[in-house]
Amino acid sequence: MLKRLLAVLLTWLLPGAGHMALRAPAKGLFFLVLIQGTFLVGLALGGFRIVSWDRHPFYCLLFAFNGISTLVSMTLTGDLPVTKEILTTEQGCLFSAVAGLLNILVMIDVWDLPDRMKGWTHKHPGNQTSSATSNEPPPPGLPRAEILAETEAPEA
Repeated sequence: MLKRLLAVLLTWLLPGAGHMALRAPAKGLFFLVLIQGTFLVGLALGGFRIVSWDRHPFYCLLFAFNGISTLVSMTLTGDLPVTKEILTTEQGCLFSAVAGLLNILVMIDVWDLPDRMKGWTHKHPGNQTSSATSNEPPPPGLPRAEILAETEAPEA
């Protein structure tokens, strides 16, 4: 339970960090690039002036799910004055808010990750161990028929 909470906290602070801590680095890196990239595109569209409680209080609630990125952005750009109209401010707010919402889904995913990783011993074809002989369902992405086909002896 503590491991899950720590992974969720790490994911809130930095998207993908919880997956990396739970030894799923490729997935963690994917989420990091996807969510931080979306957040940065939103910041750029908004002229790096969108993370401000005074200007966008509703969006800031959604930005908060990006953790440290929001805190850093608010600290560096929150008090900058808006000197000209930026036509893409709303689009920037939406991009960055969507990044926050995506991170909620990643937090849910990292909470469930230990259950999905536990007990799977299925390796690539040719390895001796397989989860097909147990009563557990197949691992995600690998249909049960493929696992059974790998473990059945060829009929002579």
